[in-house]
Amino acid sequence: MAPQRTSSQPIGGISRHTDRATNYGTDCPATAEAYVSNAAEPVSFYDNGVLFGVVRPLGGIALLTWIPKTTGPHTLSAVQAPDVTPIGTVDVRVGTGAHVGFACVVFGN
Repeated sequence: MAPQRTSSQPIGGISRHTDRATNYGTDCPATAEAYVSNAAEPVSFYDNGVLFGVVRPLGGIALLTWIPKTTGPHTLSAVQAPDVTPIGTVDVRVGTGAHVGFACVVFGN
């Protein structure tokens, strides 16, 4: 598999990979995106229901670095305050990541 660059995974405007291969690896940074209509309220990001960060959107987009720690299926979701319902979710697979210089190679699916 080719070296992985920092990936971006939209959550609010849901985009998903339909094949079995993955661009996401353990300890490899990726960017989670959530598209929002309220640019003032913070957005909370979750990985399999566990909070991994809160950020204020900029220009209708909330961006946050996600570094998965485990392989296998992950459901990423974003919730914008004061709501408790996710504005979007996406399912991704995480393989084993290996740092090679400035890149991160992903093995497995």
